[in-house]
Amino acid sequence: MRRYIIAVIAMLIAVSLLVLAGCGEDKTTADTSEYAGTYISEDNADDYIEIGDNNTFTMMSDGEETSGSCDVEDGSLLLSAGSYNATMKISGDAITDEDGNRYVKGYATVEEAIEAYCAANGIVIPDLTISEEKQVSQQDPAWEVDYAFPAEAEGEGVFFLLQNSDGAWAVIAHT
Repeated sequence: MRRYIIAVIAMLIAVSLLVLAGCGEDKTTADTSEYAGTYISEDNADDYIEIGDNNTFTMMSDGEETSGSCDVEDGSLLLSAGSYNATMKISGDAITDEDGNRYVKGYATVEEAIEAYCAANGIVIPDLTISEEKQVSQQDPAWEVDYAFPAEAEGEGVFFLLQNSDGAWAVIAHT
């Protein structure tokens, strides 16, 4: 009987330690392939976060590159590289860092960027067409304004502010 009581107490202690260590937490961890791509800073086209589909990242910030591993857990992007650790919010096509800076997912073409932005923000433009006339910034050609409208010219069009970083286009705002 005494051995039975000791075994039960030992098991209770082991279970308690496992729960305290976090094994009892319900966390949702995701493969980063769903979020793979380049996310461009809204403030500076030279700053970006690139998420690989194999739980890796590369970040360019203020001219310094950092690479390491990443994970997505409960809507948070967890970055780790040596002594660098950061937790950022990831939602849809945007990442927000701990300081409130937003990074928007970039696409290979202006049209892909506008279509993804429209889908994420509930903007409906049937048979989207982009005007040939673009307004490119004279000070920084990475910025441009494009006008998208329905191909049948039924309905109003929308102006989009886009930014290009290393070949990836991102919509920053619309009117």
